[in-house]
Amino acid sequence: MEKSYIGLMNENYLKEIGFTKEDITRITTYIQTGIEKHLYTDTKDFNHDIKHIERVLAYVEWILKEKKNHGETLEQENLLRVAALYHDIGKTIGAEEKSHGIIGAKKAKEKLEPELSPKELEIVSLLIETHASHEDTIEFKNDFFTAEEKRNIQALSDILKDADALDRNRINYPAPLGGCDETKLRTKEAREVLSKSNTFLKEYNKAIIQEKERTKKE
Repeated sequence: MEKSYIGLMNENYLKEIGFTKEDITRITTYIQTGIEKHLYTDTKDFNHDIKHIERVLAYVEWILKEKKNHGETLEQENLLRVAALYHDIGKTIGAEEKSHGIIGAKKAKEKLEPELSPKELEIVSLLIETHASHEDTIEFKNDFFTAEEKRNIQALSDILKDADALDRNRINYPAPLGGCDETKLRTKEAREVLSKSNTFLKEYNKAIIQEKERTKKE
């Protein structure tokens, strides 16, 4: 059964690494939306299930917090969170590694069209498509955005790619087959989070185990 686990993690630990109740509620709400929309319900790729999505959302929040600590605030942060929620839906429908970003971006656009403006849809689409690309630089194919908007979207893309990379520690092999290669992270904030990411994964997995044990007793 799919569920959000971040709210079941050790509260003192989450406070220690800087997560507020608002952060936890926000992540939980996004994950609940993903569950209700069955975004990852039928995936056969269990390395890219709803738990992976939740951890990526957590890393997104964490990186954004570190950026604020450094005095940097970005526009359209909520669109970054939406892109994080939808970023692997291409995997759910069986797309290959090289194409899952492109296919996922198209599917996300279709699903989100009633909720977002054309410009917002384009931003989310670009973020999802680029997260799976070996190239970090976004290729803007039209004049939809100003130069400042392009710089902001590129910064959002760097965060999503880094958040996704940080969760490679769920794969129990050294880089490049698994793990996170620090030299390939794009933001200094992600490099700061990296040293704490293994403990975060252990605490997250502990919450899963404890919840499963609790439900068995019911």
